[in-house]
Amino acid sequence: MSRPVRVVGTLVLTAVAVAYLVWKIELRTTIDILSEASLGWFVLAVAIMVLTVPVLAMRWGWLLEAQGIRERLRWLTRTYFVAYTAGQVLPTSLGGDAVRVLETARRHGGRTAVATGIVVLERGLGGAATVLLGAVGFLLSIGHFDVSAYLWLEGVFVFGTLALAFLFFARSSSASGWRRSSGPSTRASTTTAGRRGSCSPSSR
Repeated sequence: MSRPVRVVGTLVLTAVAVAYLVWKIELRTTIDILSEASLGWFVLAVAIMVLTVPVLAMRWGWLLEAQGIRERLRWLTRTYFVAYTAGQVLPTSLGGDAVRVLETARRHGGRTAVATGIVVLERGLGGAATVLLGAVGFLLSIGHFDVSAYLWLEGVFVFGTLALAFLFFARSSSASGWRRSSGPSTRASTTTAGRRGSCSPSSR
């Protein structure tokens, strides 16, 4: 595909996406809300959203590099922004993740499964961080705010998630440690049994 065709296709898709967003939202209400918002807080919110994308892209790049896929931070950041846009337009937020998987698989043929697993792992890391922040916020709110039954229920959910994650990883690590420790002895006993069998009268 030539560069002019790619540029025209990108412009057309961008125009379609913007038209879809304008059609789905109440434009007049949105303009009224933005006009009443504090400009300083609005600029700060946009700056935080924009500046966190390279950090998230760097984390994604580290996970890719661990599997032998090396990409520049510039490409990773651009793909993250494209995925954010796709997540706003497509019906579910998983659309942005699908974009990242497809872009990675297109540049690294035959690594679709790896790219998908890394995106899923990154989602899990983000969810774990959110749960941890929720737990810290819940602890800080006790005694300072009226913690209703709903917040207590969320607290139980947060700490239950942390407890299940701890038990899961502890069980996985203990199982892998048991396999590593029992591996050599198992191989040794198997080898010894094989030697005994070869020396038995029936094998002669």
